[in-house]
Amino acid sequence: VTHTFADEFARRMQVMVDGRSVYLPSIGGVRWDTLPLAIQDIERIEVLRGPNAASFGANAFTGIINIITRHPDDVTGRTLNLSGGEHDRREAWFRWAGSSESASHRISLGDRHDGGMTFQDDDESSQILNYRGEFNLGARESLGVQFGTLLGTRGIGDVHDTPVLHYEQDVKSAFFQADYRLDLNSGRHLQGKFFFNRLKTTEDVPIAAIPGFVPPGAYYESDLMAQRWHAELQLNSSHGSNLRSAVGAYLRRDSVQSLLFWNRTDSLDVDSRGVFGHLEWRPAETWLVNAGAFWEDYELVDSKLSPRVTLHWQPSAQHAFRMGVSRAYRNPVLFETSADRRVRVLASDGSLLGVLPPLFLSQGDVAPESIVSREIAYLGQWPDKDLTLDIRLFKEHISNYIDSVCPSANENDCKAGNILNPSYRPRYWDNVGDARQQGY
Repeated sequence: VTHTFADEFARRMQVMVDGRSVYLPSIGGVRWDTLPLAIQDIERIEVLRGPNAASFGANAFTGIINIITRHPDDVTGRTLNLSGGEHDRREAWFRWAGSSESASHRISLGDRHDGGMTFQDDDESSQILNYRGEFNLGARESLGVQFGTLLGTRGIGDVHDTPVLHYEQDVKSAFFQADYRLDLNSGRHLQGKFFFNRLKTTEDVPIAAIPGFVPPGAYYESDLMAQRWHAELQLNSSHGSNLRSAVGAYLRRDSVQSLLFWNRTDSLDVDSRGVFGHLEWRPAETWLVNAGAFWEDYELVDSKLSPRVTLHWQPSAQHAFRMGVSRAYRNPVLFETSADRRVRVLASDGSLLGVLPPLFLSQGDVAPESIVSREIAYLGQWPDKDLTLDIRLFKEHISNYIDSVCPSANENDCKAGNILNPSYRPRYWDNVGDARQQGY
């Protein structure tokens, strides 16, 4: 999906399900295995390469994945899906969908189990519930409601570990989403969106015994909770046959909690707000101009403006050309801005034995990452030959790139394995530099 700066957590890619961001404000990215979603309920997946913060806000930095689920009316009836295979792989899904004159419903129930890889303790077990309802409130009003939950466990460890340090992670995720639409006069309609995401993982991680310091059976707790509340309002308008617009605003609160990651028992809350606007103008039959901007005020950093403008030329139904330039930002996640990761060593009976030096410790302000992208693209289609050609040339400048930094000249001083050495230094996050890249 992206062509720049991939990492373990995909912190620079935005992922949405029916317009609801599932990006984690705690450590970034998406826990795919915790989404309460059945593949059988997915209608299509849209992929946008490159930055598009003007449309999708901060974190739409290097690419966007938008998952669209099936409308209840498209899957009316009952469906039972059973599958099984090697490595103790088995799945069972049941879906019911039906409708009346004023409402449509879809509900899916699933049980998923996977024994994992041969040499890894990575088994998975999940129980999933997902609901989508579409309600007709009147001649010009409609309401969509979705909610879902997932409960499960994940095995973690390597069968070759010496000593054996296998353990399980408990996973609980849930979401609620409501989409309201009101059709106004003169080609306008008002959209309202509210959603809530919550993910909590709980695990007791065993620690290898160290004579004279860590007794057998010692462990530490690694609990992590991330929540997001989001409310949004948008007005779409048609101004004649050649001009369309969309304007809107949103409010959001992100909340995280973990004694391990932030060295605090209470939650860490961060608020953000933003306004956005888009114009689509067709000056001639074969030309189209698309311009937009997204202004966002994030509590931990300065407010930022993400603009974008593209020019489209379609001389015929078979050929289309596009030129565009855009700027996007990625706000640092809360582990990058406020990290204070300390392991509390607990005895087998749960009593505190001691607190190790921090593995990560934030040193100060971390600025948002910024990217300026320029592109030229061509799309050609020859239906009679079953041929499509899609070419995109891009040139990008990334600044304020965020990475972990060792304050010591000797990288070994920051390794977790040396945490008990007097020379040990905790890592921290910082803006380490710029980068330029181009490609096709």
